[in-house]
Amino acid sequence: MVQGLSGGDRMSDIRSVVMPKTINGKVYPLTVNYNVIADIQAELGDLRELLKPSNYLKVASVALAAMLNEAAYQMKSPERFDSRSVAQYFPPITDIAAATTEAVEIVKFVLDAMIDPEEAGDAPEGSAEKN
Repeated sequence: MVQGLSGGDRMSDIRSVVMPKTINGKVYPLTVNYNVIADIQAELGDLRELLKPSNYLKVASVALAAMLNEAAYQMKSPERFDSRSVAQYFPPITDIAAATTEAVEIVKFVLDAMIDPEEAGDAPEGSAEKN
């Protein structure tokens, strides 16, 4: 375990929830850890991009690639993915509703791992959760 500067256990900050994703018959246990977050930040430049609904397709591709790479690394598998190569694993763009739904699920999975629900508080005024 990595100790934070304050001496606390920093690895417990991210929940160890797994989202299985089957690619070419192989199941990858997707998780969100600091490596995944660092990869997302390196690709997007700013983690706040995760919060912009207009970016969900791009953000989901980046996040999926980062999680697949982490899963492959953990599995000691040689596969590597990038945000362009994972596009083939989303529903076809002709079914934009399905593609968007899957993108939102991936982004939500990342956000849920990063944001403690007890600290998140109430939804902001005007959000769908409040209305």
